[in-house]
Amino acid sequence: MQVPDYAILLVISTLMFVSGGLAMMLTFGTASAQLGREEKRRFAFMIGGYLLSWAAAAQAIAYTNILVPRVEQTFPLLGVLVLGGTVLGIVLLSVSRHATAVLQAIPLHWLATIQVYRIIGLVFLMLYADGLLSGYFALSTGWGDIFVGVTAPIVGYLLWRDTARFWAIGFAWCIVGIGDLLLVLYKAINSAPGPFQTTSFDLPTVIVGYYPFPLVPLLIVPISIILHVQLIRRLVGRPVPVPQ
Repeated sequence: MQVPDYAILLVISTLMFVSGGLAMMLTFGTASAQLGREEKRRFAFMIGGYLLSWAAAAQAIAYTNILVPRVEQTFPLLGVLVLGGTVLGIVLLSVSRHATAVLQAIPLHWLATIQVYRIIGLVFLMLYADGLLSGYFALSTGWGDIFVGVTAPIVGYLLWRDTARFWAIGFAWCIVGIGDLLLVLYKAINSAPGPFQTTSFDLPTVIVGYYPFPLVPLLIVPISIILHVQLIRRLVGRPVPVPQ
């Protein structure tokens, strides 16, 4: 199946934006963290090696088109890879003292604002308009991601202005953002050829298995969930403002 040029451009552009944004955030956090020079150096090598290995593995998997849904598939490989990569990232960041120090040094509102890239959901609406995706998958996926992406800088601004006052908005936004991604994963599985397909038999969700689309669930989705989780960790425990 031929992936439209506009879809390739949007996916690659989004990946470049995410990569640059993460690099900026981690560089700032590492420089500002309450760690010794040697500790900062070790963390930089560790996180750099982890991210490069993750990206290389995702590129290799995506390029082989092994994630293209097929009727004969009996194992939800996509779901396992997405959830596995997400859980692994959350655990590694949670147990590392150095990672915790770096994440704490990153301005809180950056964790929300960067997710403006979620407007990439527009690509699913474009594929739906071209008859390449079913409305079942494309409409909720596209509009859900666009909503989260458009509101990301708004939530970031509110948290920058007064975190203690607007922390509940940030928390609720994270729950919506995570829920949207889990819904996308569920719909991708049950609308694609395979043992779990229950809908969209006339237009199954197949195109998202062709390169470079797998880079979205393999990289962008886990990164988005991890950002939400880290933002929630920073927000939880903050005092609730008392009405005057």
